[in-house]
Amino acid sequence: MRRGGLAASVALALALLCVASGEARARQLVLVGPLGPLGIETREAMRVRRWLIAALGAVPGQRVRGSRRVLRAVQRRGIDCSAQPECLGIVARKLRGQLIVAGDVGSVGSGYVLYLRLVDAHGKQVRTISGVVKSGRGARSQMRSLSYRLLAPKHYTGTLRVEVDVKGAYVYVDGERRAQVAKKNEPLRIELVAGAHALRVTHDRHRDFVRFVRVGFQKTRRVKVALSELAVQSTEMRLRSGVRVLRSDELPWYRRWWAVATAGVIVAAATTVIVALIPRAVSRDAEVQLGRR
Repeated sequence: MRRGGLAASVALALALLCVASGEARARQLVLVGPLGPLGIETREAMRVRRWLIAALGAVPGQRVRGSRRVLRAVQRRGIDCSAQPECLGIVARKLRGQLIVAGDVGSVGSGYVLYLRLVDAHGKQVRTISGVVKSGRGARSQMRSLSYRLLAPKHYTGTLRVEVDVKGAYVYVDGERRAQVAKKNEPLRIELVAGAHALRVTHDRHRDFVRFVRVGFQKTRRVKVALSELAVQSTEMRLRSGVRVLRSDELPWYRRWWAVATAGVIVAAATTVIVALIPRAVSRDAEVQLGRR
């Protein structure tokens, strides 16, 4: 029994080890190179680099390595290596990384501005981004936002929650129809790339609602829409919507038949009088004989 239990424990340990190694292989290894200081001290740049390493490690599917070995590997290849994608690619291949991050950091106001580049192991620049990280509260969330923009831009999203008080209205975002209101004031959730977007809500019997909204990263922006009904509607729209058309005696006086007919008679009579009073000119084709009497 003891031998059987020992064998089972060993098998379980090996299975867990295989699962862990498989998950590690599934995640790509991201190396973090140096951040060049722009007008700040080196120790400040190193502190911001530690913030960046922690934020990159929180992005799902990534293994991040920012050890001194990575710094030394970049520094050995010259002071300009961190600005050259080909050189960074060589470092990534040497350290068996799939991606490598490098860039510069400077001071702006009460925070820092970062210029980051992402390069793959073939020396190809995948993307570049820039952003500001303020010191103090909010620095962690701002650095996380930069990390998602750099490594996982498809997941750099937020949610727009729209509540419209008119059933059947259409919701457009950046010119694209995204939803139709099935029930009055029913919340509609639309996932969008974090940033500014143009929101428009339309209905054939109401004025358009137009507004620019900013959706935060991993946040929900709520917008309540109250549409204003149009004062005048065409007969076709009334019939289509089921609204009763006014009877003749319900119309204003200037739209009733006798008012329209009287106005027509007056216009016709005025036209006849004007034509009759115009003097007739001599025909150009008439023959006139000139000579002495």
